[in-house]
Amino acid sequence: MLAKTLSAAVAVAALAAQAPLAAADPFTYDCDWVVQIPGWTLGQQSDLAFVEGTVQHGADPATIRCYVRVNGVSVATTPTAVGATAAWLQYPSSTTNFVELCAEATTSHGTSVFCF
Repeated sequence: MLAKTLSAAVAVAALAAQAPLAAADPFTYDCDWVVQIPGWTLGQQSDLAFVEGTVQHGADPATIRCYVRVNGVSVATTPTAVGATAAWLQYPSSTTNFVELCAEATTSHGTSVFCF
């Protein structure tokens, strides 16, 4: 019985915590790999990729930036721009590195980051 009561209390608290987020204007953002070119540069293996990102936030301005993380460390980024951004990014790579593309969007309600 105590566990069910605690679970219900946690669920109510979680819903209450989400209420301010629901009041915020919805927005969408994304970054995509457009072209990836594996290769070698100056004796070290590195990849070259064209990356683009977009953000939509109604009539309010919102900024977007795309960046590459290798093993959890940011190593290359597009310029931060309003609405859309794109750039060729070069980053170190090998079969043992974990490479992620991250999207960072900023609106009047704050900043949100998604990596994949």
